Parts: sequence; C-alpha cells; structure tokens
Amino acid sequence: NYYMKNYEDAIFYGTKVSGKFPNYYYTSIIMVIRSYYELRDFKSVHTFFENLKQYLKRKKNLNDFDHNNLKTFITFFSKFIKLTETSSCRPYVHKNSKKLLELKYEIEMAGEKLDSSKWFLQKLNN
Repeated sequence: NYYMKNYEDAIFYGTKVSGKFPNYYYTSIIMVIRSYYELRDFKSVHTFFENLKQYLKRKKNLNDFDHNNLKTFITFFSKFIKLTETSSCRPYVHKNSKKLLELKYEIEMAGEKLDSSKWFLQKLNN
C-alpha cells in the first residue's frame, strides 16, 4: 500500500504489526512515519518518531544489525525532519542551503547502512 501511495492503508496496516518480531515491527513503524510525512501530518510523524526512539532505548535484546539499522534511521530522520518540516518555527530550507547539502552528502556517504537513503534523497531533491 505504501508504494502504491495509499498512505492511509499503509498506516492502518503498519500499526497492526506485532512487536514480537523486532525487524518487522520497526520497519513497519518507519513506513508509518514516512506515510504520515507524505500526508504532511507532522504531529503524527513526531508521535511515532518519539515512540520509535523509545523502542530503541527499551529494546535491549536487539541484534547488532537491527540496533544499528534503527539507530542510523533515527539519526538521519532527526536531521531530516528539522530541515524539511513546514511550520512557523521551522520554515522549509532552500534546496541549495548549506545544511541541506551537508545532509544529502551524509546520506549518500551512509549508502547501504541507511535503508531509507533513496527515500531521504528523493524528498530532499523535491
């Protein structure tokens, strides 16, 4: 549903994934965050993003791959949302701004370490 741009369904089904399988759980929550971003629902973006950060702190038994994958997403999404969120306190940053270009470079350098790199770059280039 997400890739078909049916974001409401992606959110509905993404929030139904059980935490029993960590990889499925956190990748579905990342999809939910990205869906809310696409819908420009920043309040929900922040709510689910905060929940994801708390999940990483609480989940002590994540394997190294999942822990690093999730930590990398959180690090980059934190920077990303600060630059792209449209609101009175954080206006959209011009495409050629130094901070935006730095973030693009960091994402490109992260490469395969960042599962969402293509999505981030697509959003930053729009």
